[in-house]
Amino acid sequence: MGLPKYVGISKGRYIYRPYNTDTKKKGKEIVLCTVDKSIAEVWSRYEQVTIIEVKKTLRWAISQYLASGDFDALGELSKQDYLKHSKQIVNTPMLSGLIFGDIMFEQITTGALQKYHDKRSKKAPVTANKEIGFLSVVYNWHKRRDNVRNNPATGIKKNSTKPRDRYVTDNEYNAFIAIAYASGSRYIAPMMEIAYLCRARRIEIINMKKDDIGTEGLMLRRAKGSKTQIIGWTDRLKTAVNILVDQSEKINSQWLVHDRDGQQINDSSFETAWHRLQQKYKESGMTGFTFHDLKAKGVSDFDGDKLKASGHKTTAMLNVYDRTLDTVIATK
Repeated sequence: MGLPKYVGISKGRYIYRPYNTDTKKKGKEIVLCTVDKSIAEVWSRYEQVTIIEVKKTLRWAISQYLASGDFDALGELSKQDYLKHSKQIVNTPMLSGLIFGDIMFEQITTGALQKYHDKRSKKAPVTANKEIGFLSVVYNWHKRRDNVRNNPATGIKKNSTKPRDRYVTDNEYNAFIAIAYASGSRYIAPMMEIAYLCRARRIEIINMKKDDIGTEGLMLRRAKGSKTQIIGWTDRLKTAVNILVDQSEKINSQWLVHDRDGQQINDSSFETAWHRLQQKYKESGMTGFTFHDLKAKGVSDFDGDKLKASGHKTTAMLNVYDRTLDTVIATK
């Protein structure tokens, strides 16, 4: 979701300068909030200070939810997912020439959302389902506040999906690690090791700081409601962590995984690096896999209490990640 019109950044603050169409000049600066606030909060403050009546568009509805306590109470991973979904939704062009985010909130029908879902499904069927799920959350939030009567997202027919069952073999894993090191990647290979050894998600590794390194092991703050754990040291885990620490020490960064300026690595940078290495990997005749498949490999290969090792609270969730095949006796 972009900034409102005529809003910019000045001296660490979001500034709104209303434009006068008659004089063709901008008016006096109005401070909205500091730059550490979310885009949703900027929109909320912008709507408060704008003297023109706020049009209750889909963009407005989403911004209201993103500025709410319900959104703040979500886990970090869910927040990031919702922000991605909101940006995609509000900026999608319609056949009418309008932007989806500029459609009046109450005028959006189940049919309109189904068409949006069908269009998105051609490129990203799973993501299309998630975006409709996010819209349903937004509509329900407004419905509880009498801002809208119905939730048109509840009637959408979503794409059927099956659980991912890709298991990365040791051969595949070692081949990719070798390519990552040979390519001079600063952080992909050690991140892979941590993902596998700690059964960790990418965001959990990206959020790690040097303060998470303890004498007993590595602190892993799990996302999506899973249990935070200390992963005990092994020689292999120490090696991976030390590679990242050596890099962060050179520029005095607090983050284990960081960019060349010492700032926390962002999704775009990681995706670019990962995609580049995956291309080289596939060119060698291997079948690609996702970074998230490494957590599943770690859970599948673990010899012990897999539920505890994964940090999951339910067996159902564990089953998503345990991709080992059962061995059963043949019929006599």
